[in-house]
Amino acid sequence: MAVAPRPISVDATPVMDELTELMRSPEASTSKAHASEERYERLVRHTTAATDSALEPLNSALLLPIKKTYGQQYANIYFIRLTQLVPRVLARARRRWLLESPGNSPRAKKSKIKSDAEDSQFNRFTTELLLHQNGNSDYGTQSSTTRGKQDSRTLQEDAEMDGLEQDESPEPDYEEDVKPRMNRRNGAKKQNGSGARSTSKIVNRVLEVQRDELCIVAGTIYVEMKLKPSVLDEIAIDYSIPAAPPRKYVTPGVDEVLLEDSSGRIRLIGTGIEQGKWALVTGIIVSVLGAETATGDFEVLDLIFPGPPPQLALGLPEASPEAAMGDSIKDEQSSQAPGQWVAITSGLNFGDSSAPADAKRALLSEWLTGELGNEQDRLLATRVSRLIVAGNSMMVAPPKHEEPEARKAKKYGYDAAVFSPKPTADMDAFLEDLLPSIDVDLMPGENDPSAPTMPQQPLIETLLPKAQSLGGCAMRSNPCWIDSGGAILFGTSGQNLNDIYKYISSDDRLTMAANTIEWSHIAPTSPDTLWTYPFSERDPFILPKTPHIYFVGNQPAFETCLITTDDEQKIRVVLVPAFSDKAEIALINTATLECQSMRFA
Repeated sequence: MAVAPRPISVDATPVMDELTELMRSPEASTSKAHASEERYERLVRHTTAATDSALEPLNSALLLPIKKTYGQQYANIYFIRLTQLVPRVLARARRRWLLESPGNSPRAKKSKIKSDAEDSQFNRFTTELLLHQNGNSDYGTQSSTTRGKQDSRTLQEDAEMDGLEQDESPEPDYEEDVKPRMNRRNGAKKQNGSGARSTSKIVNRVLEVQRDELCIVAGTIYVEMKLKPSVLDEIAIDYSIPAAPPRKYVTPGVDEVLLEDSSGRIRLIGTGIEQGKWALVTGIIVSVLGAETATGDFEVLDLIFPGPPPQLALGLPEASPEAAMGDSIKDEQSSQAPGQWVAITSGLNFGDSSAPADAKRALLSEWLTGELGNEQDRLLATRVSRLIVAGNSMMVAPPKHEEPEARKAKKYGYDAAVFSPKPTADMDAFLEDLLPSIDVDLMPGENDPSAPTMPQQPLIETLLPKAQSLGGCAMRSNPCWIDSGGAILFGTSGQNLNDIYKYISSDDRLTMAANTIEWSHIAPTSPDTLWTYPFSERDPFILPKTPHIYFVGNQPAFETCLITTDDEQKIRVVLVPAFSDKAEIALINTATLECQSMRFA
């Protein structure tokens, strides 16, 4: 069993005094600020083994308005995520790793059978563990000291104390009539016998993992990364210290992956972890299969995510105006597929008054109103039932740095140096042309006048008076759910995927977006590195249901794929580029989930 590390006493007074002096003196030199950063980083590296109680003086001394790590005001978010997703991921783990007898259950017939190579690897691993348990092992017997402080309370007890409601929907019980996966093959039966089943069990908490015993444990992934933002980044922003250029947080060979729950944490190792077999970012809930080693690490054989929740049946396509009038137009092109189409764009960036930007937006408006293109293009435009604008509709002008004495006081009106009505006025005029012909859903983005924390609230209606007077313009939140033509759409303005991108060495954003469906959580890196409102009773980013269409705005390029889950659910995933960069929109058929792009150049 693991033992909790002894708290370390840290004297941070000298560094804190210097940082406090720096905070009181905005005119402090950049070199002094960097020197304070270096001293603070050395102090933090020296105290990496300290517990939360030892690091508390550091946090309180900095007086941070928002803690991006496991601060007290954000602890509830991770706890709620655990209580909601752990039952789901454990139920999926039972179905995969503790399969029922072949042919005796419908569930067993639907289960996917792993390859021979994977099964043989599994058998070799479990056989080695049995030899270790029988005494033929080089594994040591020392206690693990790599995990956090043990908490005697269970998740259920913590939930009752916090007044949180537990998920009342019962998880299916597979314990009565299941057989371990290792017994499915004859070779595994000969090697492991009846003792193999006892080596595969579900452990309720991380600190209950036993050495050399094959087990299943669930928890939250935490990726320790050297390049992740530190608390001093907040000071750098406030006091105009030049920030480092944007980059990924990944450092191959240095970053560590840990699994934690309310009781403690343990480091994950293994070939799959080291080779990046699974896309792992901080905040996702997983269930791992493996065993603890003598060094206190957990060697992972297999890993599973919660998976997508149930999906509602795709609704029947809405009757088109042509069908209502008895029009029998027939066309083999995709524009004549049954059902209505939805157009999705992002990054319109109104306020950019350059000629190319204005021309691109004008072409988009003319096509959506049926005034541009050939007969086929205009026919497709008539089938577009709504336009979704996924954030960054207004361009943020770079601030003008002037000396205080150079600015003239404004007794009346506004200072044009810090405010311009052009972005909202241009967008209002754009929507005024569209709304008589098409409905518009407007989502806020990172650059729009909305709250900087996720989820973002809808834009204020008074920003667009002309559009609101016409009706048909729905102000949406970010992220948001939209029901259109019997299909359920779910999307974000891109902040969640842009943050996940920094955790993974790959540049495949489409796979990252598809992974959020498998994780059943669209923003797992919140609130660690993605700013989030500190919810105390729910995690708004957990998927309660699986959408038919999942879109992410403000991405570098248009990409799409169709996901088919184990339960034969189909999800269309779409990455929508910024229109100001690519002049490209996404078109999705709500009946067939067909997707294509259209470029205006």
